[in-house]
Amino acid sequence: MSIEAFTISQFCEAHNFSRAFFYILKKKGQAPQIIELGGKRLITREAAEAWRAGLTSDTGRGRR
Repeated sequence: MSIEAFTISQFCEAHNFSRAFFYILKKKGQAPQIIELGGKRLITREAAEAWRAGLTSDTGRGRR
């Protein structure tokens, strides 16, 4: 069974960075979209895919 939604901790572990870095991205508006469901903050599989696609689409544009 594939993961349909990540907790923030699961998302960070899957993408090999810390929660602290996640919140830096969030503060900059560069984190994936978060939903709240049943009192939990989750990142859907689709939001994670869109976030990764956004990273690759910015490659080569000279962003620093």
